[in-house]
Parts: sequence; C-alpha cells; structure tokens
Amino acid sequence: MLPAMESGSPLGLFASRNPCVFCVLCVGLALALRMILDPWLGSLVPYPLFLVAAVISGMYAGPRAGICVAALGGLAADYFLIPPRLSLGFASFGYLLGFLEYALAAAAIIWLSNSNFSAWRQIRQTMLQLCESEEQQRIALAAANMGTWSWDVESDRVMWDAECRRLFGLREEIREADLATFLSLLHADDREQSRQALRDAAARNADYDETHRVVWADGTLRWLRCRGRPWVEGKRRLMVGVSLDVTSAKKAEEAMQANERLAGAARLASALAHEINNPLNIVVNALYLLGKSPIEASAQPYWAAACEATDRVSRITEHLLQLYPGRPALLRRFSLRDVLEEVIRGFEKNARHREISFVRRFRCEGEIEAAQEDIRHLAFNMLMNCAENLADGGRVVISLSTCTDSRSPVPCVRLVFADNGPGIPPEMRNRLFEPFVTTKDGKATGLGLWACRGILNQYGWTLRYRTSTAPGRSGTCFAVYLRRAVFSSNRVPAVLAAKPAAGCEASSPPAA
Repeated sequence: MLPAMESGSPLGLFASRNPCVFCVLCVGLALALRMILDPWLGSLVPYPLFLVAAVISGMYAGPRAGICVAALGGLAADYFLIPPRLSLGFASFGYLLGFLEYALAAAAIIWLSNSNFSAWRQIRQTMLQLCESEEQQRIALAAANMGTWSWDVESDRVMWDAECRRLFGLREEIREADLATFLSLLHADDREQSRQALRDAAARNADYDETHRVVWADGTLRWLRCRGRPWVEGKRRLMVGVSLDVTSAKKAEEAMQANERLAGAARLASALAHEINNPLNIVVNALYLLGKSPIEASAQPYWAAACEATDRVSRITEHLLQLYPGRPALLRRFSLRDVLEEVIRGFEKNARHREISFVRRFRCEGEIEAAQEDIRHLAFNMLMNCAENLADGGRVVISLSTCTDSRSPVPCVRLVFADNGPGIPPEMRNRLFEPFVTTKDGKATGLGLWACRGILNQYGWTLRYRTSTAPGRSGTCFAVYLRRAVFSSNRVPAVLAAKPAAGCEASSPPAA
C-alpha cells in the first residue's frame, strides 16, 4: 500500500487535497465499525480500529494527519465505548492505563509509518529517475538508429533490446537467441568473419568492432556496425555492445566511389575526344576542300555521306568534351531561341522516319547570359529524353516564355519540354536524376538527365516536372527556369555534381 501514496491513486489524491475531511472520514468509519461490533465486544479492545485508521491516514495524508486521527480516535473511544459512556472520563484506573497504552502505541506506529513512508518515497523517486533515464536512453538510441545487445560467452546466448531487434529485422517477441541464430541473420558472406571476430575478441578479452550486412525477412539489405566490450558479472563473462545502422553512410560511400569512377571515365573520355579531334579536323578540312573542287556526280552521295558522318563524330566528341571541361566556359549573352532552333532542326532531321513532330511555342527571344555550349547540351539531352520515350508518331512541344519564379522576384526565362509519351513510372521518380537510371531497357545510358542536373547546379537554375502514366492522358513535362547566373570561375563538371539540382522538383498531376 505504501507505494500507492505516490502513484496518484484516487484515494491518495483525495487525502492529499482534503486532509481534514479524510481524517474525519477515517475516524468516523472506524467508530461505525466498532459500534457495529459493540454488542459482542462491549468495552473490550476499544482502540485497534482507531490505530488502523491512524496508520492509514498517516500513510495517505502524512504524519500530522495520523496524529490527528489517533487523538480523535482516542476521544471517540473514551466518549462512546469506555464507561462511563457518553462522557469524557474513566470509570477505573485500568481504563486510563489502557488509554495511555493506546497513545504510546499510536505514537510508535505513526513514527514507524513515517520512517517507512520516507524510505518508500526515496525508493520511488529513485525508481522514477531510473525509468526516466532508461526512457531517455531508449529514445536517444532509437533516434540514432542504435540498439543494445549482450552475448553470454559461456552459454552462447545473445540478448537484445527492442531497437536492436528491429535493426536485425526480428519480431518483437524474440528477446534472446543462441549465437548460431544471431549469425543466421547476417549476409552469408559476412557470417564466418563475424563469428571469428567475436570469438577472437572474447578470447583476448578485447573490444569487438565489426561492420556487416543484415538480410531482413522481406529481403531488405541493411548495413550494421556492431561494437562491444567484455564485461564480467560475477561468474558470467559477457560481451556488451551496441549496433548502429550505417546503411545511409554506406550508400553515400558507394555513391562517392561511383562518382569518382565516373569522373575518371569522364576525364578519359575527354582525353580521347581531344585525341580524336586532331585527325578529325584534318578529315573535315579535306572534305571542305574536296567540296570546293568539281566532284563527279557518281561521287556526290559518298561525299555527302562522309560529311554527315564527320559531322556526327564532331557532335559526339563535343558532348564528350562537355563531360569534363578542362577550363571554364566563356559566358556571353545570346538568344536562347536561336540555340533551340539549331538543336531542334537536328532532331527533326534524324526523327523524320519516326514521324515525330516538334512543336515550337516561342513567345520571346529568351536572352540569357551563360555558356552557349551548356545550353546546347541541356537542350540536346532534354529533347533526346523526350524523343527516346516516344512511340512513332509522337509529339514534343518546346515552349519558351518569360515569367517570375516563385522563389525569386527576378524575371527569368521558362523553357518547357513536354511529350505525350508513356510517362515516368512512380518507382523511378525519386531516382530520375541519378546516373545510369533509365526506363529504356538498355537502349540509353541514363546519363542525360544527370548531366542536365550538373548544368543546373552550376548556374543555380531550377527544374520542375510533371508526369502521368494514366492511359489516354500520359506524358511528361519538364520546365527549366533560367535566371541570369553568376558563374564561378571554378566550374564544377557535370559528371562530378553529386548533390541534387537546385530545385529538381516533381509533382504528380499529369503533364499539361
């Protein structure tokens, strides 16, 4: 009952808020019960029920309430139960002696109850502090994706908390298991190494630190770093530690490594493009000079095919050089409309056999300050992305207009590429601007939109898109907002841009 005083029970709350009323009720209840028993007890043992009332009041309302109840109980017993009844006084010395014994007993019981109450209160406060500390630790571990575990070296039993069970993909009711079951949760390639590392740490009484993969029941792969330290508890030898989810860090590390590989590939491609350009210029000049001289009619198709092929190789080397520019591009003010016309004409010529139509909706010249080759590269990749997703007879709309971006009051140029293709599947939308992500089943590299993201990062431009896969109204619309850029001299190559573009945003409504 003692802990009930601090537990917020209805009786404890009532006693703490109304101590006087509570004391009167205790005395009244004890007197009523004693009067019910009076026909059988008479003047014998008049005090026990009042002692119980004093103890209860002292427990719930404090020692002062206990003293008041003991005093009121003694007066009630003398007035109603001890002869002469209905008057204060004692018929004999024995009754007076009994009253003094009651007073001493009540004082002793109340003192002991108060001491016990203080001890229980300290215990209760300590328990509350421990519970609060444990809850704070649990919340902190959960926030850090970290769980605790312990391994009994002798019995080979592994115990873990709820967060650690979640990290390993276990059900809530599995609170402990043997070491073999624990190792079975790891990736097959990591089990033996982790087993050996645990055994070695236990044998050398050294710390344990290992990073391994965990395969959940649904096939999800997670990376966990487990760290432990030996601890001796009596005759038990334990390894106590924590497990930390490092999946995000591993993915970031893998992305960085992939970025470095791509940067190396871009540097190699740029070097090859430079080497190709030297003999290519000789071929182009030779064809130009050949075109200035009379050519037989039968040789004209071959000369035209050679010119077209060299032109295509020139464009390829130009795109390769754009992946890793050796020096900052020259900024100048130019008409975006002229660049778009040049890129669109090239696509119209190549897509003529597929009957893809390119609709122009140019409402302004779109004068901006940027590197012209960057804009050409951006438009080329955007149109290539649209054209590759279209079926024969598809339609691409290119719109150019002025507007004000919601993020900045500075007027900007809005460039829109819209198609009526199949749309972007929902599972691809979050990864759309990552390298090698494509919906074309190996028919494309998946680097086009990623390269566009790099250009957007360089200038601080914004890209937003809308897409729909609904039958009969599918399509995708990309809108690029181009503002006057302050271009840094330390130009970041597109292939190295690992962070998201400045505003690569998506919305689910269908493309307009």
